[in-house]
Amino acid sequence: MLETIDLDAIGSKGYAFQIEITYRALRKGFRVVEVPIRFAERTAGRSKMSRSIVVEAVVNVPLAPPRSAQGRAVASAE
Repeated sequence: MLETIDLDAIGSKGYAFQIEITYRALRKGFRVVEVPIRFAERTAGRSKMSRSIVVEAVVNVPLAPPRSAQGRAVASAE
């Protein structure tokens, strides 16, 4: 699937890239499933997530196209 997507066109630099890649995969007709990951609680150290990554996610996630119940991207009425 990744070989069919123009990865150089991905604009997100932080974790929002996952949403952008998912959207592009759905647009190409791929089936996308979620696989849960269980993370251990952080006991020491600091987060590597910068303010810019948080802002990118806060801005980009709400702008992502809505999905139908089947997980397909739905065209906007605008």
